[in-house]
Parts: sequence; C-alpha cells; structure tokens
Amino acid sequence: MRRGALLTLNCIAHSRPATLRDPISGGELLPLLYGETAKRPELVHQVDLGPFKHFVDDGLELRKAQHTRTRTEARTQPIRFRPGLALRGCVWGCCLRA
Repeated sequence: MRRGALLTLNCIAHSRPATLRDPISGGELLPLLYGETAKRPELVHQVDLGPFKHFVDDGLELRKAQHTRTRTEARTQPIRFRPGLALRGCVWGCCLRA
C-alpha cells in the first residue's frame, strides 16, 4: 500500500507538479515521506539456504520507490526541494546495515 502511494505521488509529480506543491512541501507530509527511506529492522528477516544464511529485506522496494520520488521532486520542483532532509534519508536508507 505504501509503495503504491509513493508511485502514485511520483506519477503525479511527473505529469502535474504544481498539484503537489502545497500539500507536500508546505505541510507535515514531507518529513513522513523522507522517513520512508529509513531501513526498518522488522522488515528484514533471515532465510536458511542449507548451510548458508541469507538476509531478505522486504522494505527494499519501498525505499527504492521513495528514492525515485525524491529524484523526481528534485527535477520537477528544484526551488522547493529540501536537500537536507533528502540526504539524511539517503544516508539512513543506503549506508546502514541490519
């Protein structure tokens, strides 16, 4: 459900960026969207493959959708783009391990 919402926001940002300008940038929605880039430990689980153990991250597709939405926001609304929030989300989403 969250991934679908992020992809929908991405499509709207491509076709009609002015529609999202005030609801996302002006309100409390933007920090929530950037919060989706954080790696959530409850979505990472371990799978046994015989003698090997593999970690599966079920939140990876959600984080990819959020990063795509962030790139779209930077391209379509460069004036309202907040790089501080975006970079904080990128660091938490890409560099930390479970």
